[in-house]
Amino acid sequence: MNWLLMRGLIREQRHWEHFPSIFAQQLPDSKVFFLDMPGMGTEMDRSSPQNIPEIVEDLRSRFQVLREKNPGPWKVMALSFGGMVLLEWTRKYPDDFKTLVLINSSLSNLSPFYDRMQLPTAVKFLPLFISDNKQMRERTLLERTTSGRTPTADIERRWTEIAMPKNKLIPVALAQIKAAMKYKLHEKPKTPVVVLTSKMDQLASSRCSERISKFLEAPIRFHDWAGHDLTLEDPLWVCERVKELA
Repeated sequence: MNWLLMRGLIREQRHWEHFPSIFAQQLPDSKVFFLDMPGMGTEMDRSSPQNIPEIVEDLRSRFQVLREKNPGPWKVMALSFGGMVLLEWTRKYPDDFKTLVLINSSLSNLSPFYDRMQLPTAVKFLPLFISDNKQMRERTLLERTTSGRTPTADIERRWTEIAMPKNKLIPVALAQIKAAMKYKLHEKPKTPVVVLTSKMDQLASSRCSERISKFLEAPIRFHDWAGHDLTLEDPLWVCERVKELA
C-alpha cells in the first residue's frame, strides 16, 4: 500500500520527524511518500494560492508523477490544514485514495473560529509572524501543539534550522490562513474517512473533529493526552488506529 502524508499550516515534510519511519515499521507493507504545500519545503520558492481548490490542483499535478512511478492503491493521512485540503481533494477526485485518515482538522462551516483557533493559542501565535527570531517561533509552536510530556529541545533545534525566513513565511501563512477561513465543505467525499483527534489539543478543539465525524458519518477515535501534533507525540497510537480503521 502506498501512503501519502500531508502536513498542516506552515509546516512541511521534515516536520513529520520520526513518524514516517515508525509508520513504515508498524505497517511493513506500506511505502510512505510526501508532498509539500506550495510555498513550503521543496516548494519554498513558489507562492501559495489563497484558496483550497487551487492548492488541491497544485498538489495533484505533482501527485500524478508519484502515482505513475508507484502504481497500485494509495491511502492518505493529513494533519490539520492538510486535512481541509484532502477533504476537498477526495471530494473532487474520489478515486485517487482508498482511505483518508484525518487528524485534528476543522471546517469553517461546521465549527466557530474560536474552536478552530483557540484564543490562548491565537494570542501566542500572532507575534510569531512579525518576529525574526526563528527559535522563539518554533519554541512557541511546539509549546502550543504538544502536551508538555514530549521532550522537544532537540526538535526545536532541528525545526529552527529549517525554519523559513520571515519574508518568505508571512505571504504563505497569510495565503493558507485565508484559504482555511473561507473553505466550506458541503458535499461528503465518497472516499472513506477516519477521524483521529486529541482531547487536549490547544490549537483546534477536538469538537471540530467531532463535528466532521458526525457530518461525514465517519468513525472517530480520541487520544487522551496528546496535543495538536498527534503523530509527533504518540506515533504508535496513530499506527494502531490506522491498523484498526484504515
